[in-house]
Amino acid sequence: MLTNPDVELGFGTYAASIALERLQLSFGAAHLLYNLGLHYEGDVIARQILEQIAWSVAASQVVDEDKLERISSSASIPDLKVLAPAAGRLNGYLSKSAHLGLAQHRQVFQADVSGRGRISMTWNRTRVSADILLSLADLWAIAYEWTQRAHMTTFVSLDPEANFHVDAKRSFLGIAKKLLDDIPPADEKPDVSA
Repeated sequence: MLTNPDVELGFGTYAASIALERLQLSFGAAHLLYNLGLHYEGDVIARQILEQIAWSVAASQVVDEDKLERISSSASIPDLKVLAPAAGRLNGYLSKSAHLGLAQHRQVFQADVSGRGRISMTWNRTRVSADILLSLADLWAIAYEWTQRAHMTTFVSLDPEANFHVDAKRSFLGIAKKLLDDIPPADEKPDVSA
């Protein structure tokens, strides 16, 4: 990606860039939690990543610091959905997963014949977790290109000739599909058998 030095860097564009760049640590945290089988915790971090990506999209167009301070990350999801509709489905899934209720807690609890309880903290959900991380990576790239488009000359996720709409034929989708196809499917529900 080459940058365009002739375009002035706006306050919102700069803030969006900082928000997106710092997500590297959040991606690492979510990846670690998913690898440990702690999917609830990974989903919470994944939701935070999605909200920060959405915030960057909303913030990138703001030039006033006071207005920028009033932008809510969770309220910015509709801005991201306009750019990438798949963000809405991912937000719905992560919102449900990050707000576990009694029914979801019952899925991880089992009592044996003696009445002793067992809580399963982990379960095999590798493919779902990988799909979440790959979807977030795709959204990150889309948001980065969108928020920095005035300063870029090369794009991989957006099509500048189509008014910077998301390129449906971006190569990342093929790479992500191949990676997901290599992971054996598993039941998304936790296995609480003894």
